[in-house]
Amino acid sequence: MFKEIVVANKNYAVCAASNPQSLDKTAVKVIRLDCPSFLMPMRLVNIDNQLQLRYEILGGIRLSYMPMKMRKQELNQLLTQMITPFMDCADWFLDYRNIYLDRDYIMVDQNDYKVKYIYLPITEGKANTEERVLKFFSELVMEIDLEDDPAYITSVMRCIMGKEA
Repeated sequence: MFKEIVVANKNYAVCAASNPQSLDKTAVKVIRLDCPSFLMPMRLVNIDNQLQLRYEILGGIRLSYMPMKMRKQELNQLLTQMITPFMDCADWFLDYRNIYLDRDYIMVDQNDYKVKYIYLPITEGKANTEERVLKFFSELVMEIDLEDDPAYITSVMRCIMGKEA
């Protein structure tokens, strides 16, 4: 879906807008003019009458490159930073189902685990379903190797699956 380019020493993830009329104009304005801290900045670029969405890749390392061996406290901090944007989307007139969930395009600051996502401002359909979001988080948690409390993963999985911890 995305290709990566370098322009003026900045890395961008680029996606062609196949139907520019289907873009959510409110979401585009929010991201371009007052980008929430949990989203990567976005630019709209028109090249040869084809509209491109360009997201500047910055702020940490890709989630796919992050070591999955951590302590319980680090897991809690990471999950809190990853889940909070889903709850905060409504405050920005954004739909959490349009957060792009690909570990190669989720940036994590290794000092404080702050996360930056790509948001797809589409009105027709959604990038994710609720089931897909839960599956993403459950797969992520299952790959984590806790050094200090391996049994804690079971409690986290119960929370994700909606069962009592």
